[in-house]
Amino acid sequence: VLLRPGLLWDRDHHWNGGAALTIAGRVRVTIAPRARPPLCHVDDCARAVVAAVERPDVTGVINLVDPAAPDRRTFTADLRAEGLDLPPSIPLAYGAVDAAARAAWALAGPLRIRSRLPGLLRPAQVAARAKPLRYSSARAHDLLDW
Repeated sequence: VLLRPGLLWDRDHHWNGGAALTIAGRVRVTIAPRARPPLCHVDDCARAVVAAVERPDVTGVINLVDPAAPDRRTFTADLRAEGLDLPPSIPLAYGAVDAAARAAWALAGPLRIRSRLPGLLRPAQVAARAKPLRYSSARAHDLLDW
């Protein structure tokens, strides 16, 4: 069996992935704030690993993603409510950031300055950090009682 946990987190090691970028330590840019990141709490992941070891008949790929995970904006608000000191956040739609990155990438090509573009203006990095994706954890629930 191949277990594929989402972004692992716990209270002391929270996820702050590429969907939120801090600029100059003062302001965060949150790309696709209403998207649901594929979160998996470390305790839930550990339970799934134990369940998979105890069931050798279970095979294949199993995603471990909390189906009730909050969206990025709510997750950040929850972290603030827990006392985490996070700078203010500016929400940006994924489509707008992706379009800007694609335009910058296209313009930078003829100018031969692509290597100098920041990650926020590189389409592949924007997609890897913030593209809203959905993962099903149905197999984990069905096969591992997760």
